[in-house]
Amino acid sequence: MRVLTWLVTAVSLGVNLHALIALGAVLTGRAKTATERRTWAVRCAASALGFVALSVLVCGLSIGTTGTATGADPSARASRLAMGISEALNCLAFAIVGSALPLFVALVCTFLAWRASR
Repeated sequence: MRVLTWLVTAVSLGVNLHALIALGAVLTGRAKTATERRTWAVRCAASALGFVALSVLVCGLSIGTTGTATGADPSARASRLAMGISEALNCLAFAIVGSALPLFVALVCTFLAWRASR
């Protein structure tokens, strides 16, 4: 599971970097028209939703692969399941925190595009 955790971390960094670039493009005036601002907003929202989907997939894999040993001691299986659930909850919390900035940027870009089109 360590490889998947690193993958989620790398994707989170990429998504947040994209959100910062989008915010800079909109606030500095590089995206001048409402259409360009809406495009940045859609890109930020899509990347955030993709990141959340990847995180949910990793959470499901971490829970689904914990109790596969049928011949093991029940207490060992229970402790592995508890560790898997703990890892999944940590991953989900990281996904929520990691996707907050791109979703905020998408809202800001949408608002600025709406205001520019009026």
